[in-house]
Order: sequence, then C-alpha cells, then structure tokens
Amino acid sequence: MVDSPLRLVGRDVLFVHWPVPVEAVRGAVPAPLTVDTLAGSAWLSVLAHEVSETTLASLPVSRPFVQVNFRTYVRFDGEPGVYFLSLDTGNRAAAIAGERLFGLPFVPARGSVRRRDDGTVTLRCQRTAGGEPRARFDARYRPAGEPRSDSETAGGETVSGEATVVDPDSTTGRLIERHRYFVPGGEASRLSRTVGRTGRLRGGSGVLVGEVTRDPWRLSPVDATVRTNTLFDAAGIDPPDTEPTVEYSPGYGSRVVGLEVVPSAEGD
Repeated sequence: MVDSPLRLVGRDVLFVHWPVPVEAVRGAVPAPLTVDTLAGSAWLSVLAHEVSETTLASLPVSRPFVQVNFRTYVRFDGEPGVYFLSLDTGNRAAAIAGERLFGLPFVPARGSVRRRDDGTVTLRCQRTAGGEPRARFDARYRPAGEPRSDSETAGGETVSGEATVVDPDSTTGRLIERHRYFVPGGEASRLSRTVGRTGRLRGGSGVLVGEVTRDPWRLSPVDATVRTNTLFDAAGIDPPDTEPTVEYSPGYGSRVVGLEVVPSAEGD
C-alpha cells in the first residue's frame, strides 16, 4: 500500500442521491466492476462541499476550495465500493496530485461558497479543464431545524438541525458509509508502474483499491434546491426523472490511506 499522510477536512456537505435503473449506469462502469444495487436500484450520488483544510505530512498545502464528487456504487469480487465518475475540484494542484497518486478522475474547476447568517449555503462549481466535457453544479441548501453550535464540526461553526449517525443498514447508510473505491483498467496499470508496485493484479484484471478512513457521517435533514446539474450529461448518462434524496452533514475529517493491489482469491 502507498503511504499517504493526506488528511482532508470538509464542511457543509450536501448529499444528493438518485435511484436509477441498472442499465442507466452499466455503460459507465468498466469491467470487471459490476453495478451494485440497493432497494432494487442502481444509484448515482453527488457530494458537494467545501474542503476547508488539506494537510500533507502534517503541513497545510492549500486554501479552502469547492469540490463536487460524482459517483456510483459497485462491487468487485463481491466487495462493495464506489466508482468515481468525476471529482470537480477548485484546486488545480489537488486535482493533479489526486489523479496521479490515487487514480481518481479529478477535473479542475472554478467554485464558490456563500453562507448566510440563517445557515443557507450557496455552492457553485463549473468545470474549467480544456478537453473535458463541460459541467456545472449549482445548489442552494439549508439544514432543517433550529440553529445550533456544534463543537464537533470542522471549525465549530453554527449549523442548523440535529446531526446524527445514520443506521448503517439503511439504504442511506449503505450509500454513504463506503470507505473503498476501485481503480480499474489502464489507469490501474499506469499507477502500478508509476509508484513501483510489485505482484500481479487480480486475475490480470488490473484493479487497485483505495481506502479512506473517517468517523461515521453525521447527517441532518436539509432543504435543498439543485438549480443546475450537468454532471450526468458530461458523464454520458441520461439525467434521471426521479426525485433525489438529499441530506446534509456539517463536516468531516478523513485520511486517504492510498492504493493497494487487490489480492486474488487464489492468493496471487
């Protein structure tokens, strides 16, 4: 496994989940990964938030920036995880490092976050990378409930609503509490050469696994309006006609563990 003392702290996280038919995402999920289903559907999710701190080897390396993660849910050899379709980020250096070290499809973007005294957050993100399909995400959201001061949030901000840990066996819990992501195909082979890994990838499939460690998400209800979202079009996926499920988290702290060759069932 790659040693990665990379720590991220985020705040004002908006989750937006869409249930979709398996056929809607099958073409976007490369073999040997398979589409995972929950409650009879495949799912696509957006996690929009501000990364307030980025620390590498205990040293701060960037100012706060907007990040919008677009992902679906997959399995590999029966193990659940996520497959990232894109991660639009307002920090170009972070985008380059994330792609080169962790195999994630980071895309440079321009973003902004505005907060009002009543807790309303307006988050905008627009892709700026040349050669990439254009994409925008624009949402306004406010945690439901009375404002409260929470010392456990990143920075101890005043937020609204009562954030609680979700039942891990619920559909929401099974969507958000995934700590593993898969990097398949040619990108995995490139990463193996870049960081000098040894050994065979499982069955010649070229799959690497990355892990992120953090405490369980704490969520609260949220009043949210997604005003613009062209991430589906950019990923070549038909936009769903179903209403999404939305949740809010005041913040998180996570550590990116790195990438590892997935061991084969035969012990390779």
